[in-house]
Amino acid sequence: LAHSSVCLLKSRTVTDNVTGVSRVESFTYDSLYRNLKPKSVTRTGSDGKVYRTDYEYTIDRTDNLCDSMANMYGMLDQVVGERYYCNDNLMSTKAIDYVYNGETDWFYPKYIRSALQGNPLEEDIHFARYDDKGNILTLVENATDTVALVWGYHSQYPVAQIKGVSHERLRTAWGLESLLTSIESCDDSSEMG
Repeated sequence: LAHSSVCLLKSRTVTDNVTGVSRVESFTYDSLYRNLKPKSVTRTGSDGKVYRTDYEYTIDRTDNLCDSMANMYGMLDQVVGERYYCNDNLMSTKAIDYVYNGETDWFYPKYIRSALQGNPLEEDIHFARYDDKGNILTLVENATDTVALVWGYHSQYPVAQIKGVSHERLRTAWGLESLLTSIESCDDSSEMG
């Protein structure tokens, strides 16, 4: 899918009005314009340092999962990788792994992993559980810290974050099944009685 007539930002100068420090930002894009997000963003500061972020999208990968996301589901602009450079030296890398959810017939992030310089990727966030609407219910930060999210207003908005417990444990072991169901389905606090 290519866009026939596109105007894209190629570069700009950004100046901090307080300090007077400016930087020049330049952008590159997919040569076939399969999506309109930058492939790279380069920032040159007034100190002469050049910082560049390269983005990798589903359309850039050939594995089956990314191919399905891009070609069957139209998810052309999902970021699956980022690389950060300073003066062309690799500073850090980030990878986002997705998983297919058959219940919602959609793809969601499963892991976000990162590494400094050339080191192996380490898990930052594991999205352990989603609900049938695609809302994150349980995530694990830094491979050890479990966080449960509670959604309200007909499961449209996160209304609570509870650290140290999974959403499933919150519902079952803590005996909060009926309370959480009430929160998820109500429109405002007056309905909870």
